[in-house]
Amino acid sequence: MDGIGGLAGWRWIFILEGIATCLLSIMSTFVLPADLSTAYFLTEEEREYAVQRFHDSQVLTSAVPAPNAMSGGTDMFAKSDIDQLHQQSNTLGSPQAEEEFEWREVVRGITDPQCWLTGVAYGCILVSLYSFSLF
Repeated sequence: MDGIGGLAGWRWIFILEGIATCLLSIMSTFVLPADLSTAYFLTEEEREYAVQRFHDSQVLTSAVPAPNAMSGGTDMFAKSDIDQLHQQSNTLGSPQAEEEFEWREVVRGITDPQCWLTGVAYGCILVSLYSFSLF
């Protein structure tokens, strides 16, 4: 394709790969499920199990009980603590609360100096990392 449209062959590689990536990203918004409960490729039993496992992991990470006094102060959970967490998980409802899209959050992310500094630091790390590996 070298010379077609007045472009060099290497440019066409990037153009064609970019078009394919954009088309796949648009298709994925319609094909991929929004959350676990709408995953069409899972059976009803698998869906319920996945949602319950996700919900249990959310509860376990958000509500850490006190250490078991009988275990000498280690980080072991008492059986009653785990039972209490399972009861909480059954009463909290859906783990995936619906969030509304807000443009102010997008603007906040774009104007946040920490995001920019983190991105620059990550770029610097990658440049030095790949300099070593590719030199």
